[in-house]
Amino acid sequence: PDAGESYTAFLNSRGVVYISGHLSSANKQTTSPIEIQLPFWCVSISGGLSHLLFVCENPDGNNFENSIYSWGSAKKGVLGIGQLTQCTSPQSIDMFVGCCLVSANFGCDSFGIA
Repeated sequence: PDAGESYTAFLNSRGVVYISGHLSSANKQTTSPIEIQLPFWCVSISGGLSHLLFVCENPDGNNFENSIYSWGSAKKGVLGIGQLTQCTSPQSIDMFVGCCLVSANFGCDSFGIA
């Protein structure tokens, strides 16, 4: 699991992500884990103060290509999607389409990708 200021994110062995708690920037609050809808199965998650980052495995025929999604507060542009307003659902970071991503990590107000 990963955690932010007042939420916890869980990733199960089937690549499904759940959150519990309060992710205010995404208008989500729950006392029991709820599933986050992503277009592909997730292989890695990272949480910041009020935002999440997901690395998803995207099967494309016989090739596997990872894609990255961010969600939550876009303060200081930390989501990497070209906007400063919050996102209430996961958004693709298009600049990494076609890349072989290995990991991604959020800090309090920043993120890093390898």
